[in-house]
Amino acid sequence: MGFEQIGPAARGLRAPDGGPILRQTYEPVPLPEGVVLVPQRILPDDSGGTFKEVVRLNEGIVAAPALRGHGISLRPAQLNVSVITPGTRRFWHIHPSQNELWTVSMGQLNAGIVDCREHSPTFGLRARLVLTPETGLYIPAGVAHGYANESAAPVVLHYLPDRQWAGGEDTEEWRIHPDDLPFDFVLAETL
Repeated sequence: MGFEQIGPAARGLRAPDGGPILRQTYEPVPLPEGVVLVPQRILPDDSGGTFKEVVRLNEGIVAAPALRGHGISLRPAQLNVSVITPGTRRFWHIHPSQNELWTVSMGQLNAGIVDCREHSPTFGLRARLVLTPETGLYIPAGVAHGYANESAAPVVLHYLPDRQWAGGEDTEEWRIHPDDLPFDFVLAETL
């Protein structure tokens, strides 16, 4: 989604401050090279709830048509779960060699990504996404990412990295201060 300018006035309407009037567009957001939206399958169950098939594994490799279509082979090393409380904003972190697949099991999560790979053809490309239980997100190494729960309910995020967690000097979670990467993916971008 994005915005396009209609002009300073349209159909007898004008912005009081003389600023431009914008129209929201619903075109797909351009994503950094290697970032993939992964459809998730959710089925109703007989108790009134749902069943979600997150991924299938084939000899330890995620068997997802959306990833295979991009030539991506993800071999998860662990499964992590984060319960994200309302109002939580976790801005930029980056993994130098870890790839991961995010999937939301409950709620809606605003996500932001920025390509920080110097030799990538999409270096510097920024995108904002809304993740729901129906859409997962594959994030390759070198793409900074963050999230925000702007809802009134907790969000449950599962993610499958291809490296096991390590603290200390071997950590794969590097941080970038929001002042050094100014892109607020929570607020609507209107220009």
